[in-house]
Amino acid sequence: MITTWTTFLIIAITVILAVLVLLFLLLRKMKVKAKISVPIVLVFGLVFGGGAFGYLTAVHGSHFVVLKSDLGVEKYYSIGVNDYERDNGEIYTIEKMQNVLINDTGRELVYEKVVYGYGSEPEAEIVEIGAVHEIKVLPTSIYYFDDEPPASITSENSSATKYWVYLYE
Repeated sequence: MITTWTTFLIIAITVILAVLVLLFLLLRKMKVKAKISVPIVLVFGLVFGGGAFGYLTAVHGSHFVVLKSDLGVEKYYSIGVNDYERDNGEIYTIEKMQNVLINDTGRELVYEKVVYGYGSEPEAEIVEIGAVHEIKVLPTSIYYFDDEPPASITSENSSATKYWVYLYE
C-alpha cells in the first residue's frame, strides 16, 4: 500500500476506532457492565492498537519523497514492499524500512548531509555531498527542499542530522 502520510494516519485511526467499537458492542452483547467494558476497550485500544500501528510503521514502513518536474514535492508512506512508477515509465521497488528520494525532475539534484551540534560546533556543518541522478536511498528523511537549511536549529539531543536537496546549477 502506497499512500500519503495523512491518508495513512486517517486509515489507521479509523480501523482502530472501528475495532474498538466492535469490541465494545461485543462486550455489551455479552452483558458485561459498562463500568468494566469501557476500561477493557481502552486498554485493548492502547495496547493492541498502538502496538499494531507501531509495528506497521517501524517494521514495514518506508518514507519516500518524489521531486516532480515542476519542482513540486510529494511525500508518501509505503507499507511493505511496493512498486512506484516514475514519470519515465521505469518501475522502482521500494523495500521495507527505507527513506527514498526519487528524482523525477529530469534535472540533476544535489543532496547535502548537514550535521548540527557535532562536537563543539553549534552551527551547521556539511559533512557529505552527493548527486541524485534518479533514485537515492538515505538513512533518514529529507528535511529541506531547495531552500537553504538554517544555520542552527534547536534539538533535544546534542546533535541532529538533516538532509537538504536542491537543483544542481
